[in-house]
Amino acid sequence: MQKIVKSNITNINSKQGRNLLRGIVGENKTTRIKRTLEKIQQCCTEQDYKRSIDVIRDSEIFKNNPVSRDFTKICPVDIGISIEFTPYEIIKKINNNKERLLLLIRIFHSAIDAIGRKDLHNALYYCDMAIESYGVSCFLLRIISFIRNHANENSAILKEIDRLNTKINSKNNKYLLLVIKELCSYKTDYFNICEKINNSESVYLNAIARNFIDPIPRSKSSFKTTFNAYYLFSLLDAYLFYSSIKRLEISFLIDGEGLDGSLVDCYEKLSKYTINLGSVDISS
Repeated sequence: MQKIVKSNITNINSKQGRNLLRGIVGENKTTRIKRTLEKIQQCCTEQDYKRSIDVIRDSEIFKNNPVSRDFTKICPVDIGISIEFTPYEIIKKINNNKERLLLLIRIFHSAIDAIGRKDLHNALYYCDMAIESYGVSCFLLRIISFIRNHANENSAILKEIDRLNTKINSKNNKYLLLVIKELCSYKTDYFNICEKINNSESVYLNAIARNFIDPIPRSKSSFKTTFNAYYLFSLLDAYLFYSSIKRLEISFLIDGEGLDGSLVDCYEKLSKYTINLGSVDISS
């Protein structure tokens, strides 16, 4: 069994930073969390600011916060967190949580397999299982949107999709949800969706949306921004993004610590799965 060391308030060197963070234990109001993080950023070192975010994402005492978690049951609310973790820091976090990530990938593989067998009911069952396993992510949103666009007005499936979207508070991130829905629809005008993405005011949400339509980073800077954006949404998304990019062997990505071998193998298995899009629609 993998031993995971959880982030703790005591890891923060600054006494003021620790006290500020203690003031929002159990807090679920995004405005107060945002103000507290801004204060910590102003009065503490960058390292203590990063540690504060890690505590919010990782510690059990902040498990119900709606802003950011490594593993979550709800869509995070974007509060404009301004931070840049290094690729090494994110990869280390991924490797330290490999068992939870491997479990989630197995669940998602079952969901994709069910889609391939036209069993959308069972696919949604596995989506629900992923939610209960704290696997809410951009990846989950894309799978659910894919199923909706191939449900062919099946009322039972559409009702279950609505239930899942409510369960995960998908409207917490309306912009990203809209982008995913439009990209999953065959009716979407490519140039129209590109314009919407370019007009986004959020740096990190914009980075994720841009990655949907242009998956290869053009510079080390854009890679870091997109990696951080996915990381702030969920650790699973960060793992999937890095795995997809790492296979390209782009020169500026080949540095620091690499992914655990079991995570590499798991992604390879997932990425080889194909679905015949024309055979998925069902009507009953």
